[in-house]
Amino acid sequence: SLTNLGSLLEEQGDLAVARKYDEEALAIDNELGEKGAVASIQNNMGDVLVDQGDLSGGKNFWEQSLALRRELGNESDMAESMHNIAGALGEQGDVAGAQKLYDEALVIRSNRGELGNVAGTRLSKAELMLESGSPVDSEPLIRSALEQFKKEKQVQQEVCAHADLAQTFLQLGRLAEARAEIGQ
Repeated sequence: SLTNLGSLLEEQGDLAVARKYDEEALAIDNELGEKGAVASIQNNMGDVLVDQGDLSGGKNFWEQSLALRRELGNESDMAESMHNIAGALGEQGDVAGAQKLYDEALVIRSNRGELGNVAGTRLSKAELMLESGSPVDSEPLIRSALEQFKKEKQVQQEVCAHADLAQTFLQLGRLAEARAEIGQ
């Protein structure tokens, strides 16, 4: 219940209280020896810390979560942690490290048939490529993600993909295509 409350409060933007609930849940899960629950709450705590502006602290929790998830062998959860850590690495300027983790997460998610998650990871990797000045590399990733988001009717993600594609076209000097994506 504490974990669920923490997640809801995070979504509502009440990060201080979300963090409090997450810390309580983590203490209980540690006491009970519930490693899967500990890994999950560590992942949530990483999200909250990043939302509070503490990228390093969030990354630390995601790395702890990944270590536990590897120990438990839950590939889907491992890919989630890899995706999160990759985002943090990208923010810290480690483009190669971020790409490597995004690629690892993509392999796991693809092998498991998690098409929506594959699309999300592709879009995040494409955003990394855009930010690092490689718009040519980002375009196919965005197009693939956009196609999946449309199939799954993930409108918010689809909007993000159109915006990223517009940014890609702007960086490539393809203004008419950028305008068309903005129109989408």
